[in-house]
Amino acid sequence: MHLASYYTSQKTYTINQSIININFELNEQDALPTFPDAEAFSCIERELGLPLDSIFSSISPSPIAAASLGQVYKAQLAYSGQTVAVKVQRPGIEEAIGLDFYLIRGLGFFINKYVDIITSDVVALIDEFARRVYQELNYVQVVSFIILTSTSTALHHNFRNACLWKL
Repeated sequence: MHLASYYTSQKTYTINQSIININFELNEQDALPTFPDAEAFSCIERELGLPLDSIFSSISPSPIAAASLGQVYKAQLAYSGQTVAVKVQRPGIEEAIGLDFYLIRGLGFFINKYVDIITSDVVALIDEFARRVYQELNYVQVVSFIILTSTSTALHHNFRNACLWKL
C-alpha cells in the first residue's frame, strides 16, 4: 500500500464515532504527512455542495488521523449533534495510482519475457494487486465488508451500529 502513499481521489464519507477508535489504532503506524486542511475542507464542500458550517456544527481544525489514502477529521453533525469521522481521500490518488500501475505493468511484461527464473505471470500478479488497491479506495465497500464479515468479537462490537454514508 505504501506504493500509493502519496496519492488520492476527492471523495468524502462520514463514519460514526465507533470507527474513530479503530482509525487511531490503525493509523498510528503511518508517518505520512497530511495534505493541507484547506484542501480537505474545500473537497468536502465541493462533494456535498454546501458550506461546512451548514453540515457540521464543529469539525476538527486538523486531522485526527492520516493514512496512505486519506485523512480523518472529527466532526459533529449540525442536524443531529452526532459525532462522526469524516474521511477525505488524498487529491489525485486514483490518477497517480493508475500511472504507477501502468508503469509497473510494463516492467511486469519485461520480466515475463526476459527473466526465466520467474515462472509466475508477473503481469497477472500486478493486476491482482492493482485490483486490491482500487478496492481500498472505496471506503463504503471497505467498511461494509468489515461490518458484514467480522468474526472478531471486539471488531464486530465496535462496528455493530456503524453508520456510513457516501456524501
